[in-house]
Amino acid sequence: MNKLLHKIRNILQKILNINENVIYKSDFPEGKLEGKPAQIGAFSVIDCGGGVKIGKNVKIGYGVVILSVSTIVGDKKEKIIKKPVIIGDNV
Repeated sequence: MNKLLHKIRNILQKILNINENVIYKSDFPEGKLEGKPAQIGAFSVIDCGGGVKIGKNVKIGYGVVILSVSTIVGDKKEKIIKKPVIIGDNV
């Protein structure tokens, strides 16, 4: 699985024209990343497992973490919450 995620990250980096210090990660292949940020800072993480949509002219700063999936572990069982993240234009 790690090899597949690495290949996906490399493909996204080429498509989005970003540096190698940005990590795109998801353990949920049904999630999609839509849009292309105008700028994205190094050491940023985008987990698109619940879906991430990025508008036009979006600048993402250094070390930003965008999560569309959360795991809650309780006494009885694990709960996974997936919600889309939508970033509008000119953000």
